[in-house]
Amino acid sequence: METKQLVFEHTYSAPIERVWKALTDKEQLKAWYFDIADFKPELGFEFTFSGGKDGENFVHHCKVVEVNPPHKLSYTWAYEGYPGQSLVSFELDELSAKETKLTLTHSDIDTFPDDNDAFAPASFNEGWTFILGESLRKFVETESFAQSTVISASLEKVWHVIMHPNGQWGNAFGGGALLKDTDWQVGSPVIWTDLEGDIGANGIVTANNGRDLLDLTYYDELHPAPDAQLGDYIERFRLTQNEDGHTALTIDIEELPKMYISMHKEMWENALQIIKKEAEA
Repeated sequence: METKQLVFEHTYSAPIERVWKALTDKEQLKAWYFDIADFKPELGFEFTFSGGKDGENFVHHCKVVEVNPPHKLSYTWAYEGYPGQSLVSFELDELSAKETKLTLTHSDIDTFPDDNDAFAPASFNEGWTFILGESLRKFVETESFAQSTVISASLEKVWHVIMHPNGQWGNAFGGGALLKDTDWQVGSPVIWTDLEGDIGANGIVTANNGRDLLDLTYYDELHPAPDAQLGDYIERFRLTQNEDGHTALTIDIEELPKMYISMHKEMWENALQIIKKEAEA
């Protein structure tokens, strides 16, 4: 039997470490790939997930067979209840500090039944083209944006509102977000939860001059290890007092994954309107 394989190459505007983490961190995998209950980039680790399309759902059984961080990850790929086993290999090449080439090879796909279109090369081609060209790209590549408003209130009053998001501008995010206790001093934690208490973002205060500048920088993980490094995502609040006594407030969002840009622009616009309303009250 002739072995068939598909090869896909994509170049991402992202550091190799970020792409590798997206491929191997179970929380990040849920954002762009499949909802895998548990995953570890360890030789011999077995994992299971479900996925499909057009009403068909397949249970996938996989086993890690090669790991070379941050350059190569390979695992077997089989379907519960069907014969056949294939091999999926991700290979990463660092083209520059902020550019990574990914080559995915899916081999032995001809071992699957040829009477089911879900196992046809065209189906695999369609799936991997979307996963790598759209979903993963928008997760590892980032974008920055800024939004501003002018508020008919003093700089001090606007600053006070920013310091008290709970029940006010925190309501603009995901149906409502609460900030756990923080003293807003540089180095203090900034942990956002939803209304049920589940953590949605975890970071620290990285700048605060007590008047018109506040930087919040976040970890890539919701539950970072004690020695974890901060990620690239930053929320910056800048205030400027105008000659007429009004205050210009600008929110800078830096290095946000592209898949979240549209949603965050809408949420931050709502947050600005709440801050404006509260400060002008």
